[in-house]
Amino acid sequence: MAVRRSLPEVPEGDVAPWIDGVEFPARRVDLVAAALRRDAPDWVVERLGRLPEERFDAVDDVCRGRERAARSGGSGGEGGI
Repeated sequence: MAVRRSLPEVPEGDVAPWIDGVEFPARRVDLVAAALRRDAPDWVVERLGRLPEERFDAVDDVCRGRERAARSGGSGGEGGI
């Protein structure tokens, strides 16, 4: 049985703690898989699934990708709006 690590309170919208440890560069599918492995809440998985399909070089790129997806209406493919 896997031990679930306790994470600090995370403000809604902050996905960074759920993808901590991901090796960059990473793709959207890598980020979603990492969040699922950490038992992230549904809203985290959904938001990561709405990211554009591109390569992310760092956590900051993921945040910028979320902003672009929100502005464009979430055309991220799988899990899009």
